[in-house]
Parts: sequence; C-alpha cells; structure tokens
Amino acid sequence: PAHAKITAPVLLIWGGRARFFPLRDARTMRHTFGTEASLVVVEDAGLMVHEERPDAFNAALGQHFDACFERRTASAGTVSGVASPVS
Repeated sequence: PAHAKITAPVLLIWGGRARFFPLRDARTMRHTFGTEASLVVVEDAGLMVHEERPDAFNAALGQHFDACFERRTASAGTVSGVASPVS
C-alpha cells in the first residue's frame, strides 16, 4: 500500500465512536506504514475528532510534535543536511 512509503513519524487520532471508519480500521492501518505509527483514541468522539474534541486533538498533536522535535534535536548532530533548531 501507499502508506508503506511513508517513513516520517505518523500519528493517527481516532474517534472511539467513529462508525464509518471504526477503530478496528485504525488498528489495522497502524501497521501499514513504513514506520511506527502511534494511535490515540478519543473515546467520546466520532469521525470528526478535531471538531468534536479539539482539546484532546490538540493535546495529542502537541505531544506528537514535541516527541518528533526531541528525536530531531537528539539526532541533528549526526544527520547530514538537517538544520539544527535555532533558540
């Protein structure tokens, strides 16, 4: 699948009450990426998590970005062509 070509960090934010795309689909999809994909389930949301529970969506996204930034910062000295963050 096309997902296998994605090697950047992946975050799936899924509504526990999503009917059209049930949670079992997310659990299956999680393993189709070319890298490890994280899954956050917002139990009391449906398909539109970002609209139904923006607080939970933003918190999950913020944690994901923080983790990505930490990994990038830790490896910035060893990866050629990657600019180090400026404080």
